[in-house]
Amino acid sequence: MLPSLWLSQQTVLPWRLTRAAACGVAIGVAAAAFKLWRPGSEPVSSTAAVREFVEAGLGFALLCVAASILRNHLMRRLVSPQGD
Repeated sequence: MLPSLWLSQQTVLPWRLTRAAACGVAIGVAAAAFKLWRPGSEPVSSTAAVREFVEAGLGFALLCVAASILRNHLMRRLVSPQGD
């Protein structure tokens, strides 16, 4: 399901930070794998590959968590509770 700013009659649920971090790690590891194992790339040592995977996973996880925090903050500010 894609996120939307359209409001239904249901309450708006905040995005979970742990799920955002897990998705960020998955995206980062996939990006590092594409970078390291693309055709024509130079062979990389195993320690450099592990470092690349860790750095990419951590970086994307932080980006996804930051986006989730920003979205939750904006939704709290923009969507007032019923009765306000």
